[in-house]
Amino acid sequence: IQNSKMVYSFVGNIAHTCNIGLVFMYGKAMFQYGDKDDSPFDERWLREGFCRPEDSDVEEMHLNSGLVMATISFPFIAFLYWKHLQSTSKCIEDVQEEEDHSDQKDDNEADLVKGGEYTQDEAQQYTTNAMIGVIGHAMGHFIILEALKNDVYPEGSMKPIDALRNDSLVMLLKKMTSGYFFFWIPLLKSYMQNTSWAMVFIFAAFVKCGALQIPAKFGFAYAQCCFFLSFSIDQLLSIPKEKKGLAFALYPLVTVVPSLIISWYEATACSTSTIMRLYGHVIYDGFMALSYIFFYVLCSLLENGKREKVKSA
Repeated sequence: IQNSKMVYSFVGNIAHTCNIGLVFMYGKAMFQYGDKDDSPFDERWLREGFCRPEDSDVEEMHLNSGLVMATISFPFIAFLYWKHLQSTSKCIEDVQEEEDHSDQKDDNEADLVKGGEYTQDEAQQYTTNAMIGVIGHAMGHFIILEALKNDVYPEGSMKPIDALRNDSLVMLLKKMTSGYFFFWIPLLKSYMQNTSWAMVFIFAAFVKCGALQIPAKFGFAYAQCCFFLSFSIDQLLSIPKEKKGLAFALYPLVTVVPSLIISWYEATACSTSTIMRLYGHVIYDGFMALSYIFFYVLCSLLENGKREKVKSA
């Protein structure tokens, strides 16, 4: 078990380091090339910063993305809550059973059961926070949709700070607080799972100010860089080595790194890929939400398999 934890820690550290490198590459390419003639990014994607399906308008795209993410996240959050109640009840029963049969359980089996329960707890914590982030992501699409309907969303190349200059105080507060409290705060906390709420609020204010200084169409790219970078830094610096287990290793490999690769694909193949022309950005959003469920199921299957293997040995 100790050797396994060393492997998990190594794999997870490598995965997070790769994620940080990919984020910097993505951000550098985005803000260095942008609208230049030699830009590697797709012309359709560059218009709005999203890949919009050919047969829909931008409002419909944001509505569909928000609905897909909400439809996936709410039922699974209910499932996770049910599992939490089950786990709490099982813990009480296991404590009683351990007291009654403490001398009958093999040491290796006991360690494996304990490790498996820890992995399940970690997987549930990761996934619960991630699903809260998915809801925040959906809220971001709904906020943009509302802004588009009210004709207050800045044009693609306009910086949000410039769009705020002529707003009334009420409109300015509405724009600033909605994004801050319903998008940046829940999403950053879902990624910075081990960081205090106070630090999340401070960091959210910092990145919100940064978002005002870039063209609106690059807002998604900027937000993704902030989220994925903060996630890996939080994981690498906040989790002790002895607690870097299976969930720590699998999470970036199954969720964050593939999502970043899909975002590259969306930005460069919006016009050339059939699936992107048909479904656009909803592919990214749908995968992101489903990847957390896949991660949770994968952790459960691997731990159950290990437990059955030891029992049958």
